[in-house]
Amino acid sequence: MNAVVKKISDSILFLASAQHVWKQLEHRFCQVDGTKVFQAQRDLYSISQGNMSILDYFTYIKKLWDDYNSLIIIPYCACGMECASYNAVNKLIQEQELMQFLVGLNKAYKVVQGNILMMRPLPDVDEAYNIFLQEEN
Repeated sequence: MNAVVKKISDSILFLASAQHVWKQLEHRFCQVDGTKVFQAQRDLYSISQGNMSILDYFTYIKKLWDDYNSLIIIPYCACGMECASYNAVNKLIQEQELMQFLVGLNKAYKVVQGNILMMRPLPDVDEAYNIFLQEEN
């Protein structure tokens, strides 16, 4: 109850369980419309490094991913364990983030981009970021 403002805590005070509280808050505040999702995707698809450093570019694109992921429902496995479907969805998201990161980089990093794309398995986006950060330095 201390994590929400008083007006909200008053409206959830008498719910039977924490699960009911979270369901109520989710229902109340997780209303997403198509325009928000559209804007988030447009921002992600049009991002480019421009005159930003690798650090600034990665920070900016990471914020866009976080914004987008807060708007969509990412499937999870109800069994509570990491199963093949859960792992496949996460791998797809990680590869998509890596590709978006690479696509927006300046042409000066073309050789390093090619080297990363030839790696098997592909590195995650954090590893790629570190490679580009070292290259920039």
